[in-house]
Amino acid sequence: MKKQLKEERQRRRLMRKMKAAAKEKIGNARNMEEENVGPEPVSVPMPDMALPPSFNAENPSHRYR
Repeated sequence: MKKQLKEERQRRRLMRKMKAAAKEKIGNARNMEEENVGPEPVSVPMPDMALPPSFNAENPSHRYR
C-alpha cells in the first residue's frame, strides 16, 4: 500500500513539473511570435500573362494531359 502511495505521489509531482514546463514553453512561444513580427507584406500586382491570339486544339501545349 505504501509503495502505491509513493508511486502515486511521484507521478503527481512529475505531472506538476510537466504542466509547469508546458506553460513556460507556451509563454516562450508567444514571446517569440511578438519578437518576430516584421513589417506588413506589400501586395504587388502581377503583370498580365501574354495569351495567344487564337486557340488551336491541335497544338500539343493546349491538349488535356
